Amino acid sequence: MFVGQAQHKTLPVKVPVPIKTLHFSSQFRPSQDNRATYHVDISADGGTMAVGFGNQFLSVDLDAGKPLFRQELPTLKGSDLEFYWFAFSPDSRRLALAAKGGKVLFLAPRTGKTLQSLQTSGELVHFWFSPDSRFLCTMGALGEAEIWDLHTFKKLRTLQEDQVPWTLTANSQQVLTADLKGHLRLVSVTTGKSSPFLNLTDPAILYQVSPDGKKLATADVKMPQGTLMKVAPMSFVSVWDTRTQKRLAQFALTGEGRISRLMFADGGKTLVAGTQRGSIVVWNVLKKKTLQHFQAHQGEIIDLELHQDRLYSAAGLGEVKIWDFSQIRSP
Repeated sequence: MFVGQAQHKTLPVKVPVPIKTLHFSSQFRPSQDNRATYHVDISADGGTMAVGFGNQFLSVDLDAGKPLFRQELPTLKGSDLEFYWFAFSPDSRRLALAAKGGKVLFLAPRTGKTLQSLQTSGELVHFWFSPDSRFLCTMGALGEAEIWDLHTFKKLRTLQEDQVPWTLTANSQQVLTADLKGHLRLVSVTTGKSSPFLNLTDPAILYQVSPDGKKLATADVKMPQGTLMKVAPMSFVSVWDTRTQKRLAQFALTGEGRISRLMFADGGKTLVAGTQRGSIVVWNVLKKKTLQHFQAHQGEIIDLELHQDRLYSAAGLGEVKIWDFSQIRSP
C-alpha cells in the first residue's frame, strides 16, 4: 500500500499559470550532432540562467530575459573542446563548467570571465557543489570520484570505487554515496571516514537531502506488480527520516516517466518534483498529501530552483517558466 499516492481525481481544479515564460531555443544554431541536447541551470538567487546546446553556451539575465554573454565552447581551450556539464555555485557567484580532458572552469556568471580552474583525473560526467560553495565533488566517466577544496583548489581525497556520489549534506561536511545495492553511506569531506547511512531495498535513480539534513527523498521507476509489460511504469518517491531511517511517506505517479528533479521546500515540509513528461508535482510531506500536479512544460524538466517564493522551472527545449510558489503550495 502506498501512502499519499497522486491520483488525478483528487487533484485541484485550478491549474497554476506562470508569471513569465522565456524561450531561448532561437538563440542557438541547429547542431550537426543528433545527440546534442539542452542542459539548463538556474542560479539559486534566480537572477541568472545558463543554457548549453551542443558546443554552444549562453548566460542569460532572467529578470531582463536577455543574453549576458555567449561562447562557442571550442574557443575556451582548443578546437576539440566539448561541453559535458555545468552548474552555478549555491552562492550564485561562480558558474562551473566541465570541459574535455577533465578540466573545470569557474566563470563569472554575468561576464564569462574565467576566475579559476582545476584539473581532475579524467573526463567528467557530473559534479556537485557543497551547499556553502566551499567544496566540489566530481564524478569521472570511469567512475572515479574526487573531492576538491575550492578555497585552495586542491584535491582533498578520492572516494572508493564502489562509492558513487549523489549530493553533499546540508552542513557541507559529508558526501552522500550509494552503491548498486542501494546501500547509502556518508563520507566525511575532511577525514574521508565512511559511515553507514541508510540501506534501501532497491537502489534509487535520484537522491535529495533536505536543507536541515533530517529527511532524504529518493525516486525510482518500477513496473506495477502483477501487470503486463505494456502497462506504463510507475514512479515512486519516498521520504525517509535520516535519524530513525524510517519511511515517512511514499508517493506514486503513473504516466509521467521518471522523476528528473527533486527539491525540498519550506524547511523540508514540502517536496517538489519535476518529471520526464514535463509535469511539476508538489507534496506536503507531513500530511502525505498532493498539493499540485500540473503540466508545466512539453519537454523534460531539467532544473528547478526556488527563490523568494518564485519557482523557476527549466525544460529541455530551451524554455524557462517562473511561477508564484505561494499559489502552487496553497491552491
